[in-house]
Parts: sequence; structure tokens; C-alpha cells
Amino acid sequence: MIIVLDTVRPDHLGCYGYARETSPYLDAVAPECRKYLAAYSTSCWTLPAHASMLTGLYPATHGAHWEHMRLDNPQATLAEILRMYGYRTFACTENPLISGTYGFSQGFERFIFLDRRTGGRKNDPVPVLKDFLARRGKDPFFFLFNLIAAHDPYNSSGQFLKMFVSDQNFAEENHFSTLDALILGESLLAPKWLRHLGEHYDAELRFDDALVGRMIRSLKSAKMWENTLFILVADHGESLGENGLLSHQFSLYEAMVRIPLLIHYPPAFPEGSIERHPVQIQDIFPTVLDVAGLGAERFPHQGRSLLPGQPSADREIFLEYYLHPGFRNGERDARWKDPHVQHFNRRLNALRKGPHKLIAGSDASIELYDVANDPWETRNLADNMEFTGIRESLLANLADRVERLGKDTAAPHAPEHVPTERDVLESLGYV
Repeated sequence: MIIVLDTVRPDHLGCYGYARETSPYLDAVAPECRKYLAAYSTSCWTLPAHASMLTGLYPATHGAHWEHMRLDNPQATLAEILRMYGYRTFACTENPLISGTYGFSQGFERFIFLDRRTGGRKNDPVPVLKDFLARRGKDPFFFLFNLIAAHDPYNSSGQFLKMFVSDQNFAEENHFSTLDALILGESLLAPKWLRHLGEHYDAELRFDDALVGRMIRSLKSAKMWENTLFILVADHGESLGENGLLSHQFSLYEAMVRIPLLIHYPPAFPEGSIERHPVQIQDIFPTVLDVAGLGAERFPHQGRSLLPGQPSADREIFLEYYLHPGFRNGERDARWKDPHVQHFNRRLNALRKGPHKLIAGSDASIELYDVANDPWETRNLADNMEFTGIRESLLANLADRVERLGKDTAAPHAPEHVPTERDVLESLGYV
């Protein structure tokens, strides 16, 4: 069972050291899990990250990203493989990008979309889980959840607002998209405004935490907690003003690509254990297959099974971001032609190895950070002579990775026409 907390950054969860009580249930259950302190997505937004998790592949290989917004049929997914071996496969998602429209229903016996735009938070995923557990019989199962409360706009938390929002009369809107923030200028990112935004975000995390708590209690009531592989992960993080950005577009900074990862399955993952070495979201694919006894090596993937053994300390983390379709369809919306936004009209690739991280843009921009000592990437070392050797080594390594993956050098093309695409992207604040 996989629960994806859409848009959740680990440093705002208590079990990762956050001071505010955003995640009391996760904090309580974390000691029963293996906790990963250096887990990464493969990109900064939902579609490519979920595709990587379900296929074990990087976006350049599975092909689902801004320039091709669909997970195509040739890519074998976890659901398809597990169903072939007798598993019941169900999915329940609150994010319209994770749907059959975009190719994510492949292999699922049943795929449920709970539309947060029509009915607010009345659509409750917990009864869906309870109903499935009551009906599944004795067959093994694979259940995927996507919970979207923490995705902007931060308007789902209801009762938890008073716990976190210090000024209920604050006049500003509680959310602007990244695009709007860039166009309106840095004055929007005033400390008081950012604090207010962060308080709303924290309230959303508390809402998600309550849902996860109810789900785990359902598993425990069904006597299934101890023998179920339970993975809690985020697809990506969220920028709350770091690097002058909001939301989760246009960059591969740590706030957007670091993710929480908790795994509970006592036969294979020691309870209360902590992993400090880097892992990545596509590692979930081979891990699930190995735990299921199917042998991950039999299926093409680019992850590393977290079972058995330990992740490597020298693991390279490769990250990708493709051209946003707004730049290719600027005639629809003049905002995309604004100089503040044109700066982000580029692809990005990033590579982290050890303490250092290099971000290279298709506009020839280069950023280099010592993330171990500068976790918020405030000091670009790319032009520092002391780091020339590190920069050139990472650049060569990154270029080799891009060439081997192949598709990253393909010419951009317009996204496939999907009738509901613009409505979906607008509902999520992407256009």
C-alpha cells in the first residue's frame, strides 16, 4: 500500500524535526517505520514524479513530463505487473493529473477519482479504503492513494486553521501561484505574507496527517498492519519563499525535490531504523517487487531496491524539469511573455553527489551548491575558483547521464491534446 502525500516537504513534519504539531499521527507511527532522511523525487511536480514511482524510470525514459503529458502504454507499471501475478489493484486519487486521462489507470482493477473541486473535502478517501478491505477477500492487494490537501490553494484544512493561522483577519489571499508571484514581483514575498502562507500550508499538513491516521487505524482494525508493506511518500515538495519562489515549478531546488519517505514492514525494514544515505522515488518500484517476491531484476527499471542491504553513500541523485507548455502557448495568456517569467523558459537538469549539487539549464546557466553546509542553496559556487574541479566533474557526469537516458535531448513538442487539460492545470494553479 502506497500513500502519496502530494506536495509535502519533510522539514514541515514533526518526525523530521519540525517544531509545530503538523503531523502528530505520523510522529507517533514513525518509530514503527524505517525513516529515510535523504529521499528525493525525480522532478518538482506531480506527473513525472508519480510516473517514476510507478515505472522505476526517470522522466527522460518514461516520457511523462511537461512536453508529453501522458504515461504511455509501453511503460510497464507496478499495477500492471502485480495484477499479472494475482494481486487486486486499486487506486484512489484526489489529483486530476493522476487519472486515466493521463495514463495512470494502467493495471488498476478499479481507479477512483475524488474531485476536490466539486464537493470540497466531503469526498473522503477513508471509506474507500474500508470498503475495499471488506471486499478484497484473501487475495494480495496493491492500493495507491494520492492525498492532495497540501497542494495549493491551501483551503482544505477547515478545523485546523485556528490551530496554525495566527492572524485570521490577514487581508492577503492565502495563495498565489508561482507564476503570479513572479510577475507581481518580490514585494509579494514579504515576511508577514510568507509567514501567513506557511501557516496555511502547515494546517493542510495537519489535515493530511489526520487522514493518514484514520487509514492506518483501518489497517490495524483489519489485522493487516503488521503484514502489509506500507509506504508513505510525497511526490515532491513545495517552495514557501525559498530562492524567491512559491509552489513547485521552474526549479530543482531542495525545497521542491526533497521528500519524506517512511516504510513499515517489520519482516524487512527494522522498526525505528533510520537511513541517511540518498534514495530516490523510483526506488519504490523495485522495492515493492522484491518484497512481493517477484524479483525486481526481471523488470526494466532505473531504481535501486531498498531491500536488502543499505543504500550507497555515493548515490547520485538525478533530477529533471522540462519546458512548461505555457511558454509554447503564450498567445493564450500574455502573462507567459512577461520578462519575470521568461527567465524560466528553459529545461533544467540537476545532479547531486555527496554534499554537492549542480543545476544546469538549457539557457547555459550553471548553479553549484554545497548542500550539506548550505541546505537552502543561497550561495552559488559555480564561479568560485576553489570549486572548479567539482563543477567540471559534475557537469561531465550530468552530460553523460543525459546522453545515456536519451530522450532529454529530443526537440520539444506540444503536449498531446486532452480535452480537459487546461481546466485541470488551471485548477492546480499551473496556468
